Amino acid sequence: MKLLKLPALAALIAVGLTGCSATPEECDPHQQQSLFTKMACANGGGYDQRINNKEAELANAESENSASRQTYSKVKAQQQAASAKVSSTKAQVAKSKATTASLKSQVSKKQQTKQQVDQQISQLQKQIGTVQNSGKSDAEKQAEIQRLQQKVNALKQTATDL
Repeated sequence: MKLLKLPALAALIAVGLTGCSATPEECDPHQQQSLFTKMACANGGGYDQRINNKEAELANAESENSASRQTYSKVKAQQQAASAKVSSTKAQVAKSKATTASLKSQVSKKQQTKQQVDQQISQLQKQIGTVQNSGKSDAEKQAEIQRLQQKVNALKQTATDL
């Protein structure tokens, strides 16, 4: 009877030990575990639960990684678009500066031309005054004044067109 009790007792202990459950945290194969904990993890599903938890963590990490890559791609595309816009704007600014420089040059030339025209008009008007005070006949004076006045009028038109 003693012999019969010993296997029954061993079976009872084995069933009792296998009925014990261990949490997935206790079933970490990288940590040292007792034989009873290993049996509880194996029979109680602790290892399986740990594997499921780690697979879920991996799936979440992969999902986050994918989302991060998409965000990175969007940011990269926005950065490239912004860079292209900056380049375009710089080109427009350079073109505007060139146009402004050209216009300033044209204005400067027109101002110089206008000053020259004004000086010529002033000289012609002095000549008209000189002709009026000259000893020439009235007909000669009138013809000379008319010729000089036509030059003055032409120069005034040139000044207006500038």
